Amino acid sequence: MANEDWEATRRDEMRKLVAEIEDEGGLKTVTMARLRDTAGWDRLGPRTLIDIANLLEEHNVGFLPANETLPLSREASVRLYNRRHPIGDLIQAVLSPSARGDDLLREAASNDAAAVLERVRRLVCATP
Repeated sequence: MANEDWEATRRDEMRKLVAEIEDEGGLKTVTMARLRDTAGWDRLGPRTLIDIANLLEEHNVGFLPANETLPLSREASVRLYNRRHPIGDLIQAVLSPSARGDDLLREAASNDAAAVLERVRRLVCATP
């Protein structure tokens, strides 16, 4: 029963975090301590990082910097984004080159959204 309670609590905490990401426009920077607590762990370690990454994936949340593992330091910051949000589409278009992504980026730039595109570029290329 205790394991079921732990799982329910961490899923509730993840839903709260996903709601915060959505409330902030699909993008939010958090510390690894926050992610650790949200996932229900006491310490960060290699297995904990894998679990957190899997939990983020289950909730359609990506993280930056991309193509890296989550940091072990509780003070380190990571940028989370909702993959189903329009900003998530733009981030994925930048990170995973494709014809569809190129079209999306061109559309964003041609719709007087060049400032948004530049902001996404800075976010993707910058370390938190």
